[in-house]
Amino acid sequence: MAGAFTRLTARGKGLHVRSVTRCGLTPSGPLRFVYLRKRGRKKASPLLVVALTGATVLLGLLLWIFLSPQPHRGSTQVRFSLPMPARVPLTAEEAARWMDQRLDAVWSYLGVPSTRIHVEQLAHWGWEGERWDLRLTEVGLPKGVDLAKASSAMERIPAGLGHIFGIHWALDEPGLRAADLWVDGYLTHRVFLREAPEAPGPLSSAKGPWRLAMIMDDMGNAFGPAVHVLEMKAPMTLSLFPRSSHGRRIAREAESRDMELMMHLPMEPWGYPEKNPGIGALMLSMRGEELERTLSESLNDLPQVKGVNNHMGSRFTEDEGRMEKVMELLASRGLYFVDSLTTPKSSGFRAAVRKGIRAYRRDVFLDVWQEEDKIRSQFKKLMQVARIQGNAIGICHPYPETLRLLPELAAMSRAQGYEWVTVSKIPAPGG
Repeated sequence: MAGAFTRLTARGKGLHVRSVTRCGLTPSGPLRFVYLRKRGRKKASPLLVVALTGATVLLGLLLWIFLSPQPHRGSTQVRFSLPMPARVPLTAEEAARWMDQRLDAVWSYLGVPSTRIHVEQLAHWGWEGERWDLRLTEVGLPKGVDLAKASSAMERIPAGLGHIFGIHWALDEPGLRAADLWVDGYLTHRVFLREAPEAPGPLSSAKGPWRLAMIMDDMGNAFGPAVHVLEMKAPMTLSLFPRSSHGRRIAREAESRDMELMMHLPMEPWGYPEKNPGIGALMLSMRGEELERTLSESLNDLPQVKGVNNHMGSRFTEDEGRMEKVMELLASRGLYFVDSLTTPKSSGFRAAVRKGIRAYRRDVFLDVWQEEDKIRSQFKKLMQVARIQGNAIGICHPYPETLRLLPELAAMSRAQGYEWVTVSKIPAPGG
């Protein structure tokens, strides 16, 4: 236990403080308990000891009350009658349900009818972690409720005892705002607020053409799959492993086509070493210069890349400090970052935003299940996301089923008014 030592003389009483011991940190600092000893033959008054101790504890409590962070200050406090559970460890799904309850209270407070709320549930199943759902929620605001009022209500969502609520406004346009919501580090919802027409009815989609950016991950270890992608009549973004056997050759071929290059940067997953991210992986054990050197060597191997996304990384991307160091180096090279979201607690997007670089997040994994019907179903979800927010980013892999379906999906979506683009052609919500 750390102690801070000082000397204080109480005139006429012959008392002085021998030590001030920290014994329980609070948001405003430590509570301090004062221990007294005799000075000469004079004894400390018991009443004085009690008074000093009580005053110190009271001062600590007052400091805690007034200096504790207040995340949602404003002129008016929106109050919702919801249970406030004590802090308990949440799973991704529990965090999403926790946020569902609070959003339901917000919509009720604003008078939003259920017919003006549309929820698209995007299922995610990480190869490394738990299954989790991101709720894509579109809300048409009723007459008399503007974006400012609705935004203020969302910002005042009560976090409860000990839980951390985070909100990032990713889009702010006339008549439309979009926010990403976190609970205790879990990304749970993306909410779109629209100043809707007065008459109730279906919500209108974003104006077309709707843009789809498809990333083909795991490229570079074989040339055959790249041939299929390079021959497609639709622009795609190829994400290449660093220092892979065919990465440089694929990069040269892609430069002559309508393709964009990214680096598929390996990062440490949960379950390492059984799950091996591969050559050039960024590991939590790396410090300072080693981390920077490993990343620089990978980027130097493929100087044509315009951005980076993570391969695996369910453990590494949860470490916000290390992700910020990665973003500093990407910023120095003018590269964008796409968070592959291999964990619902990834800090990649937030770290990139703080460092001022263009930041994106993957919307849908196309081929978590390598079955054609399920790939088609996931692609339809990707199109729905694009209709809501104007664009969407999908990630797929060079599986035979995916390579066989991609030309069909590209032709079908184009016929319905969708435009295929590379990632850099999409406005970055985070930078």
